[in-house]
Amino acid sequence: MNLQVAIVTISDSAVAGTREDLSGPALQQRAAELGWTIAQRALVPDDRSLIAKTVANLCHFGCDSDHGGDGPGAARCYSRSR
Repeated sequence: MNLQVAIVTISDSAVAGTREDLSGPALQQRAAELGWTIAQRALVPDDRSLIAKTVANLCHFGCDSDHGGDGPGAARCYSRSR
């Protein structure tokens, strides 16, 4: 099955350059192994309005993966409501 996917990494530290985004590339590799096309990748900070805008701009793809690399924290603001 060939899906077009968008991968969104949500991480304050990766955006700031203090931590490397490892999860986005790992998801990209796995998606490629499954034969999926990576149509777009995005890296955004943990900011509700930026996350919403980014996901809304990517919702036309067959699948998206939103993830954060730091784990739960006080700044965590995203949810999977669509």
